[in-house]
Amino acid sequence: LPSQTGPASQEKEPDKELFTFSALQRIEVSAIVVEIVPARRSGAVTTSAARTGTGEVETQPQPSPTPEPTDIEPQAILLALSAQDALVLKHIKDAGGVIDIVLRAPTAEALFELSPVMAEYLRDRFELVISR
Repeated sequence: LPSQTGPASQEKEPDKELFTFSALQRIEVSAIVVEIVPARRSGAVTTSAARTGTGEVETQPQPSPTPEPTDIEPQAILLALSAQDALVLKHIKDAGGVIDIVLRAPTAEALFELSPVMAEYLRDRFELVISR
């Protein structure tokens, strides 16, 4: 092991300044993965009956053809991304960033000119005076 003289080296902690920026625009949502969880309703269950080979009637609950909104639990959103854009999102996630998804109308195709928002931007825009 190499010897050290003087105080132990201290690693500088990276700045943890909060900032917000638009990473990607006009990304196609390929699918929304959902789980259908029938709500526990007041006893109203649709059943189907069938005769077995022994002549007994067997009933089985049948799922509703169209689930109620309360029965749908979103699990994941699948996006159509280039490999590079997927790496950008993974890096943001791995760095501890929070990724929010804002959906626009399918017909909205305009790109927005956006500036990253951080403390300096807010001070300048709203002419804030922050004393410490």
